[in-house]
Amino acid sequence: MICQLLTVNGHDDYCPLHQERHPGHLRKFALDPGPKGEAFRKVRDQQKNLKIVRNLMAQDLPLIAIAMPCSSCTQPPDPVMAQHSIISPSKPISFLSKVKHYVGAQLQHISGGMQKVPEDVRAHRRSFCETCEHRDPEKDECRLCGCPLHRTILGDKLGMASEYCEAGKWGTYPKEKGKIPMSHSLGKIRPYILAIPKRLNELQSTLERWNQSDWPGDPIVCMQHPDLPVNTQLDRWRATATNSYNLIKQMWKDDLDYGLFTEDDIEPNKHIYWNLVNWAPLARGEINIASLYMPNTVEIPFYPTREDRPDQECEVAIVNKEENWRIPKPMNGKFPRHNLWGSQCYVMSKAFIKLCIEQWWDVPGGQDSRVNRLAGRMGWPIYYHAPDLVQHHHPDSGSNFNSPHHVSADFSATWKSPQLTLTKDK
Repeated sequence: MICQLLTVNGHDDYCPLHQERHPGHLRKFALDPGPKGEAFRKVRDQQKNLKIVRNLMAQDLPLIAIAMPCSSCTQPPDPVMAQHSIISPSKPISFLSKVKHYVGAQLQHISGGMQKVPEDVRAHRRSFCETCEHRDPEKDECRLCGCPLHRTILGDKLGMASEYCEAGKWGTYPKEKGKIPMSHSLGKIRPYILAIPKRLNELQSTLERWNQSDWPGDPIVCMQHPDLPVNTQLDRWRATATNSYNLIKQMWKDDLDYGLFTEDDIEPNKHIYWNLVNWAPLARGEINIASLYMPNTVEIPFYPTREDRPDQECEVAIVNKEENWRIPKPMNGKFPRHNLWGSQCYVMSKAFIKLCIEQWWDVPGGQDSRVNRLAGRMGWPIYYHAPDLVQHHHPDSGSNFNSPHHVSADFSATWKSPQLTLTKDK
């Protein structure tokens, strides 16, 4: 298959398959259907695969080889779907590190006016720590920071407004209601596009729409390898799960604070970057996983009371209209796929990116199902922006995965949120 060249940053020779430009005479070989072109593309494929292997080996991640069977089951390994990972609890930190962290936390607490959080917020923080892999159950303390997770004479980490979780599961508490501490920002953030070779026209249109938005810089395209089988629905699920994993690995390699996991057939809001910068829960550092898109066919209601939708059997959802977010509560502790699905645009924190790398192959399904399951494992809420900041522009694409026709119900291309009121740290 010849290379399909796209126009990116004013250059019309970018190849999404090899994720590089083919300028000058290389363009001729890339488009040559004959033996010279085949030889050129074979070499490029080998170089790309070698680069991927080197990148995986360079990262110090606790991953077992793909073909190794899982020690906890007797099923033969599947080279694509049945990769397993080792989750090792953190080693306790040294006494000196504990002292340094304690002194720093106390100074921050004093400089912030020694503000304490309400009891319901403290209980919410504690719920994350109860099931955290970094908690030492015997000492009831965190192995990452060394702090006790209960009240002591020396202090109360969970009750201090200035404290935050070292694993990113909960953040600091705002000093003033409705105001955001200035110390929090998006940091390093970038969109990544999950692309399929047969949808190059949609990809080109999506890249153009990103260029028309206020996003600083260009998205990274992660193209699915054309040699992956896609004949059956199961094959297509495996292929897209593999490509999704490669995309998330690239996020981790780029050392992001937040990564946008997007698809190749969307339209971003014109002010998407502004809206994210001024999104209160993201600015406060509360979000580990969020979605900027909700299909109009989902069954779960985003209403504050059950009485608004008595026909639906689900728990009450949390809605904050002032801060433009909504959080669905799971049914029976899970986010069912028929209630929450669609991966048109996720916002992933560094902690969630790491979680995906470690546990992606431990859960089944497509990328949206895996994201929901992993968030449920950690007890992390899935924030949904209201209104949607992304529109689906190829609504029939779900037919390959047995998904219904869907678009956003409340997307507005020109919607712009008001600027957050900031407050300087004391």
